[in-house]
Amino acid sequence: MLKRFMSLQDSMKEIQSKQNPQVKQWKKLHTAKGRKQFQAYLIEGFHLVEEAIQAGCQLQNMMVIDPNFIRPSWQDRCPAIEISLEIAKEISQTEQNQGIFAVIKNNRDSVNLETLINQGSRFLILDNIQDPGNLGTMMRTADAANYSAVFMSPQTVDIYNDKVIRATQGSLWHLPCISYPLADLIPKLQAAAIKVYSSALDQTSLDYRQVSRDQDLAYVIGNEGQGVSPEIQALSDGLVHIPMPGQAESLNAAVAASILMFHSLPETEL
Repeated sequence: MLKRFMSLQDSMKEIQSKQNPQVKQWKKLHTAKGRKQFQAYLIEGFHLVEEAIQAGCQLQNMMVIDPNFIRPSWQDRCPAIEISLEIAKEISQTEQNQGIFAVIKNNRDSVNLETLINQGSRFLILDNIQDPGNLGTMMRTADAANYSAVFMSPQTVDIYNDKVIRATQGSLWHLPCISYPLADLIPKLQAAAIKVYSSALDQTSLDYRQVSRDQDLAYVIGNEGQGVSPEIQALSDGLVHIPMPGQAESLNAAVAASILMFHSLPETEL
C-alpha cells in the first residue's frame, strides 16, 4: 500500500491555488452555459465517481484532496490531480464535500430513436420539468422500474445540473435520457403501437388503475406548476389521474411519476 501511495503521489499533479485557470474552468461547469461550452460536467462524491467509472463514462480529470482516495482500479481511467481543501470547497456544490470530484466528457453515445422506440416497452416523458430534484428522482425511479428511456422536452432543466445528478445517484448513466420535442415524439411512439397517457386532473381522465398493464405505454408528467401542456394532452391517447382521498390538491410530480411507473409493470416483473 505504501509503495502504491508513493508511486501515485509522485506522479500526481498538484493544484493549490484557487486562481489556477483549471480551477476557474471547473467552476464554470456549475452553469449550463459552461457545461455547453466545454461539453463536460462535474460530479462529486465517492458513489457518483464509482458509478461513472463502472458505467464507462469518459473521465477527463479526477480531483482528490488525498491520493489514497483513488482506488487501484481507477488509476488508469484518467489523469488524477491532488487539490487543496480550499479548492475542494470552491468547486463543491454541497455543504459537506467528500474531497473527490471528476470531470465527465459529455459525449454519451447517440441513440437511434426509431430503434429505441421499437425495442422499448415503457417510457417516461417529462414536459417542462423545472425542479432538479424532481427530475433526478424521476430518472432514478425510471431506472428502478426498468423503463426503456426517459424523454424530456427541450425546456426541461439540464440533466447535468449538479442537483439532478446527485438525485439520480448514477441512474442517468443506466438508461437513455433524451431531450426531444414532445410534439414530434408522441406520434412516433403511437406509430409503434405505444399508448401515451398524460397525467392530468381532469373530469375526463381515467383512474390510473384502469390502465392495462398488458400494453406498451408511455406516461407524460407535466411541469410542477402548470401540469402537462394542453398541446401534449391533446396528442395523448388518454388522460389519467391518481385519486387522492385526502385534502391535498395535487401530488409532487416525482411521487406521481413513481406511482404510475410501478403500477404499469406487469405482475411478472414485481
